Amino acid sequence: MPVLRMLRPRMRRRTPMSPDAHALVLLTPYALDALAASSQRAAGLAAGAAATGVPFRAVVPTMPRWRIPKVGRALALLRAAVLVIRAQPTLLVVSTPSADLIDVVRLARPALRRLRALVLDSRDPLAHELAHTTPGSPAHRRAAAAEAWALATADLVWATTPDHAALFDSARATAPAMVVPNGPPLGWRDALDATPAAAAHQPQLAPVSASAPLTLAYTGILGGKLLPDTLGALAEPGCARWSLHVIAAAGSDVGTQTLIAALRAQAAALGITDRVRWTFNVTPDQVIALLREVDLGLNPLPAWRGYCLPIKTFDYVLAGVPQLALSPESGVLARFVSATGAGLHLASVSALGATLAELARDPQRLAALVPRTPVAVLGAYDRAASSAAALRALLAHVDRDSQQYDHDRQRHDGDHGSHARSRST
Repeated sequence: MPVLRMLRPRMRRRTPMSPDAHALVLLTPYALDALAASSQRAAGLAAGAAATGVPFRAVVPTMPRWRIPKVGRALALLRAAVLVIRAQPTLLVVSTPSADLIDVVRLARPALRRLRALVLDSRDPLAHELAHTTPGSPAHRRAAAAEAWALATADLVWATTPDHAALFDSARATAPAMVVPNGPPLGWRDALDATPAAAAHQPQLAPVSASAPLTLAYTGILGGKLLPDTLGALAEPGCARWSLHVIAAAGSDVGTQTLIAALRAQAAALGITDRVRWTFNVTPDQVIALLREVDLGLNPLPAWRGYCLPIKTFDYVLAGVPQLALSPESGVLARFVSATGAGLHLASVSALGATLAELARDPQRLAALVPRTPVAVLGAYDRAASSAAALRALLAHVDRDSQQYDHDRQRHDGDHGSHARSRST
């Protein structure tokens, strides 16, 4: 589907606008100043806005702790809608949209008099809500309604991969999809300068003895079955050399603390408490520094997200750490690992224990897995550059659409005047 066909007539203005006449508002669940790994797409968009000279503002709904949760949620969404309305954006980007963020847009949209483009940046949270709620339940119906409204209303969708863009097409989105890929953290070139071997495109073959302890890392969201399965794999025969380092951007919220307690209880039951390390509330720079101390990184991807290339993929490459990708055979991550030599791919977590045991027996194979060309790999996914390019394309075609509208209007007015004169004669 052509990317140029972005805007419908109801969103057009007659006069093209210069970049400084635009106002970009990003509606995101992630605070930009926190710089959590999950906010990197938002941070990339902020850098892209700075590169294109478009005034930028982020709106982050915060959910207060009210005695009545529904009241607190409603007030938070209303407050976010008011902030969006006050900003009067010409370009509104909804990043990683959930049903809550879509509700904010629906509340604010009738009052957005200058809005010329509504952009849906990914749809992973909506897909997650649909995949993890019971069909027919109120939560599932709400997520389905939010997704249907967003896909039908957006003027453009930004996908993370070509497979992701095809998924939007198959979902019968009325707007075209443009690929704006995930990528390494902002400032990744500076991080590479701290590793001369990586910057010179040289293999980082660290010597690994046959008896030295090995460390497996996991970064990102702590939910799902992957971590319980990984703890079980560490307890299998042949895996005694391996320890696990869990690195997460969050860790202080109640839900995460509950999950951590359950995982620690499982580790204690398996007798591997001394082989599991936990580090929380870290920034992307800290993630890279911590990953440089490990031997292998876990990169799990459930089947319903087979179209995605997770941000942790680039964290591992930047740190010079081979990754063990757990994803569908036909997915984007499996193809990336195979094409770049970034590590190994497993189609099922059931083979994790056997694979770790095999790598422990053959340490030179593990050393040989280190990515050889991080600069070439990361340069193709520079997030700030891709976001700036996406914004420039959006500005150009929004204004081109306005010019076409002005031309069509003038021709219509001329034809109408000629018809009126012919009737008078």
